[in-house]
Amino acid sequence: MVTVARASRDIVARAPLPPPPKPEQMMAMPLSRQWTAADVRALTREDRPWPRYELINGELIVTPAPRGAHQMAASEILVLLHPYLER
Repeated sequence: MVTVARASRDIVARAPLPPPPKPEQMMAMPLSRQWTAADVRALTREDRPWPRYELINGELIVTPAPRGAHQMAASEILVLLHPYLER
């Protein structure tokens, strides 16, 4: 298991970071109005988890679904943390 964790750490340490992608949409909508919890609930559909809408101080925040690179990074972190958590 140590070999796998060490190999994963080396891969993560050498992985080049791509430039941040240009957003397809704005993460936060311009504050042209004060959003309410009822407004946000009206946007949310229970049949799909994304996009995720959040309300922070009356501002609507739209979070897109995680991309493959995010899922890969989360997996690498899990591989590195697993031996520690097992102990």
